Amino acid sequence: MGIDLSDCTIDGIMVSDTHIELRGAKVNTVQAVEIAQILGVRVV
Repeated sequence: MGIDLSDCTIDGIMVSDTHIELRGAKVNTVQAVEIAQILGVRVV
């Protein structure tokens, strides 16, 4: 946990139902939007 993904391409990332793989991950702002969508959060 706590992996730095900020320099990675995460388009189409697949995670488990619990999303535990993302816990503590470091992401950039563009990635944060995609991850929010994976989690069911709508950014308006």
